[in-house]
Amino acid sequence: TAQPYFRQKLFQRLLTAGEDAAVIEQEAASLGLSLAADSFVVMLVKLDAYGTLEKSTDGSNLKTAVCRVAAELLAGQSGGAFELEGDVLAVVCGGEAKEVLMLRAQEIAHALCDAAKDTLHTTLTVGIGQVRDTGLSGIAASFEEARNVLEFRHVIGKDKVISVNDLDALVYEVQNVSQTLSEGELVDKVRMGLVDDAQQMLSEIELALRSSRLSLVQVRLMAVDILLT
Repeated sequence: TAQPYFRQKLFQRLLTAGEDAAVIEQEAASLGLSLAADSFVVMLVKLDAYGTLEKSTDGSNLKTAVCRVAAELLAGQSGGAFELEGDVLAVVCGGEAKEVLMLRAQEIAHALCDAAKDTLHTTLTVGIGQVRDTGLSGIAASFEEARNVLEFRHVIGKDKVISVNDLDALVYEVQNVSQTLSEGELVDKVRMGLVDDAQQMLSEIELALRSSRLSLVQVRLMAVDILLT
């Protein structure tokens, strides 16, 4: 069927400013989708095992299967599931109240991950953008946020669901702790070759991290922050 192709093209148009909402909604309806809602949130779903399958039809078939499950989870709700290029698909969820919609998006994301494990024997990593209450025009911004969140999978780890709000909270906690650790001074000592001083500072940082009880994800974020300093 050519429907996945036309849905992909429709999603690309949703990311383009200036499209007439009425025209988009009409075209969506012709593809079996409802995009009539005040608020929207975008989830980007990455197939963790796609890289080992992409040279065969298995990768494409797996993505299609995940997209089908996502569409089933969205049944009766505004939005839709869209196959994108490579190992990613987008899930758009529409509704009215922003707080309720974010909770609904998280429920769908977790249910999708569970279904992928149970029936498709694979894992997914899902990034969720902010809920935007500007109609169809807000989809592009939520998409960009979801894409930015998904980029942190290398630090946070795969097989997870994380929203932009979760990431903001993690970064805030890391910044609060890192402000007390003088990691910039540590980098300077390493660059100057002051090995003994650097080792002493590492010991102090280790003690501070143990007392702060940061999670492994937060420690990874802090390590990235030090490297980029």
